[in-house]
Amino acid sequence: MDRFAAELERLLAGMSARGLSANTIKAYGSDLRELLDFAEAHKQNMDLDVVRDWLYAISKAGGAKSTLARKTAAVRAFSSHLFESGVVSADFGLRLKSPKLEKSLPKVATESSLDEVLERMRARSAEDPIAQMERVAFELLYGTGMRVSELCGVDLGDLDFSRQLVMVTGKGNKQRMLPYGQFAAEAIEVYVRK
Repeated sequence: MDRFAAELERLLAGMSARGLSANTIKAYGSDLRELLDFAEAHKQNMDLDVVRDWLYAISKAGGAKSTLARKTAAVRAFSSHLFESGVVSADFGLRLKSPKLEKSLPKVATESSLDEVLERMRARSAEDPIAQMERVAFELLYGTGMRVSELCGVDLGDLDFSRQLVMVTGKGNKQRMLPYGQFAAEAIEVYVRK
């Protein structure tokens, strides 16, 4: 299994070099180390049978379909890497099927509930600097549709006040400019002034 552990580290380094998300790399590493531990504990070779046994054990333990799908994707990447590196004679991941994920629509907040939340935030932010920062965060999230992870990376230098644009760095380290509206602009101005 030492050879497989070394190949896993090579795979993760390659993913990092290609600019994949740190969260993706961490999840794949964790999943594949778990697979290697399972194979070693059950004294099995790294092949389709051990992968299916591992996924079956996760499923029986109550693993969600989304978890199984992610783990299957990680195994596919690993088996492809092992095959291309000459460690295994066949890419066993090609024969794996991901579970079908249930698609559900997100729950939508009503306009009146959002108005109520925004009014409370505006009232609280009149004097409290923490509430002002929270209002800026909420207005940017709501007004631009950016991800929370993108918001966490925003600095004042990323804001173009004259054109009401914010530069965010998203998945895959890709940057994009998002317009924000008048309410966000007002919240930012109040926050920056104080």
